[in-house]
Amino acid sequence: MVTTRLTMIDAHEYICTVKDTFQDNREMYDTFLMVMKDFRTTSLAIAKVKDLFKGHRELILGFNKFMPEDYKITFESDEQHEKPPVKFVEAIDFVKKVKATLQNDHAFGSFLEIMQMFRQNKKSADEVYHEVCDGLFRDQPELRVEFTYFLPRPEMGWKYNLNKLG
Repeated sequence: MVTTRLTMIDAHEYICTVKDTFQDNREMYDTFLMVMKDFRTTSLAIAKVKDLFKGHRELILGFNKFMPEDYKITFESDEQHEKPPVKFVEAIDFVKKVKATLQNDHAFGSFLEIMQMFRQNKKSADEVYHEVCDGLFRDQPELRVEFTYFLPRPEMGWKYNLNKLG
């Protein structure tokens, strides 16, 4: 198999393609740039990109060119295995990010209370999604995308609408 080495020019062209695709939605483009800047945890970043580019197959295929084979994003019809489970460290990092982003003890306390009620089966996943994504994270698109990574998976019987995230 012949492999092509990607260059900075290829990366720049791809970034321009993403920018052109979201020319009417600067927030989506900015969120993508933040995800790339925070590319600390590969599986989390890939989940964010997959959710962010849902419905834009060509952008996902372009993104895959820069990924090692084991990390390429597959499509619904291509997937034959479940998503990897959330790692504890990723969850802790996310909670820290929420606290830093909200910068409000009351808002962060509300987030923790909502999650505790979900854990105790006092709130459904649907209620949690709406209270967190439509309420607390209303003005935080990156947190909304990342939060869905931690929600119960659709194969566990619950579906959420990622189209509402953008």
